[in-house]
Amino acid sequence: MKSAPRSLVASLMILFALAPLEARIIHVPDEDSTIRAGIDDAADGDTVMVSPGSYLEHDLDFQGKAITVMSEDPQDPNTVLSTIIDANSLGRLFYFHSGEDSAAVLSGFTLTGGHTTYWGGAVWCQNSSPRITFNIVRDNASDYGGAGIFVEESGPIIRDNTIIGNSAQWGGGGIRCSSADPLISRNTIVGNTSDYGGGIDCHYASDPIIVQNTILGNTAGDGGGVYCYDYSSPLLIGNVIGGNSAEYGGGMHCRYDTSPLLVNDTFVGNRATIQGGAVRCRYSAPLDAVNSIFWADDAPVGKEFFMGGFPSANPSKLTISYSDVEGGISSVYTEKGNDVDWGPGMIDLDPLFVSMADHDYRLLWGSPCIDAGEPDSVDLDGTRREIGARFYDQDQFLTLYLTPDTTVVDRGGRLGVTYTLINRWNDPVEFTLETVVTLPNGIPYALLGPSTYLLPDGNTVQVLLFHDIPAFAPLGAYIYHTTVAPADSTPAEDRFVFEVRD
Repeated sequence: MKSAPRSLVASLMILFALAPLEARIIHVPDEDSTIRAGIDDAADGDTVMVSPGSYLEHDLDFQGKAITVMSEDPQDPNTVLSTIIDANSLGRLFYFHSGEDSAAVLSGFTLTGGHTTYWGGAVWCQNSSPRITFNIVRDNASDYGGAGIFVEESGPIIRDNTIIGNSAQWGGGGIRCSSADPLISRNTIVGNTSDYGGGIDCHYASDPIIVQNTILGNTAGDGGGVYCYDYSSPLLIGNVIGGNSAEYGGGMHCRYDTSPLLVNDTFVGNRATIQGGAVRCRYSAPLDAVNSIFWADDAPVGKEFFMGGFPSANPSKLTISYSDVEGGISSVYTEKGNDVDWGPGMIDLDPLFVSMADHDYRLLWGSPCIDAGEPDSVDLDGTRREIGARFYDQDQFLTLYLTPDTTVVDRGGRLGVTYTLINRWNDPVEFTLETVVTLPNGIPYALLGPSTYLLPDGNTVQVLLFHDIPAFAPLGAYIYHTTVAPADSTPAEDRFVFEVRD
């Protein structure tokens, strides 16, 4: 029997040497008892999958590996709530500093208890750009900045996270960017505090893209919602920035050669105790805004906008068009040497939000902001773009909105839900309504209906219902889902998640 040629043997050896090893799933705690041990054992392409439980760990390091560290189901709110990494105030939770890119993924955890006397209370990305998705980043602290997430000279993807109740001293209660260009998308950034940038802080030539976030109830000395400083030029698209508070710039504060661009953003109910209820710009900080709402913001000087600073070649000039500003140009305060370009398409009319009291800034039918944006821009339904962050879907002739009065309820407490139904037809619409609540164990519970109702033509109805939460209700996340099904058109639906706590 003839032996294989040496060249063939050599080729096969090279082929097998180059063939990728099959990616592994390393289960914690079944295979490795800790997350740290799972990361240590993992190689590029592997997944460290963590079962529900509470893990007292801190200063975890991906070590430059292209791995995924995730809970068992990052898109299930109960899995995220019950898979907890707690640093117990002994340090931060994760430190990315070895050039990790988007192949490094952190997803589906509650990250809490982080505390550091330096940067990044929960997560620090330094010269690294991982993907950070579907996490709850809650109750972390930093004596410097970025109590939730600190991003330095990096471009991570920060998407679909809830960043809540974090506290920093030197900027960025929720997120701080320093010479960084992250994508910050579809996050809920609520109740964070800092000296500046309670929600998001953009420092030292940072140009983040900030898209479709909800930035509510954050507090700072400067820039309750967002702070921009020193050549930073963020792009903000489709964000709701509401109920934030600061001394300067309740919603947003821009200083020293910054030039942010606002597109389809909604600033509402922000408060500044000194200047700039919605936005304050000072010291060469021009601001461009289009298709945006500035409503019910307040400050002693500059109810909506304060444009100031010493005269310079690059003044703090507001350039705005196709936007809804309460009080019109009278709500803009300009210091000498600064200016306003009040462009076409400007209105001063009640936007008709679904519920300002419950922070539901979607638009009711009949809102003057519908089809009033820049004429050459279109929404997902193909119609002219709306003014503001939330477009009205005109593909639906029967529209349903659900608005909870809270998303956290105690056992034995009460949940209020406002049902908004809008009939755009010229005829009455008969429809069937059904509400199902999915319990933390995944079992659906029929709460209302199916029942049949009649909504008159061209009518909008809002009904507030209360639901008592039993004292023995299971703890965890509930999915509240309602469907309305007209006889001759596409069903409409809406849903939200609420949490029952002890």
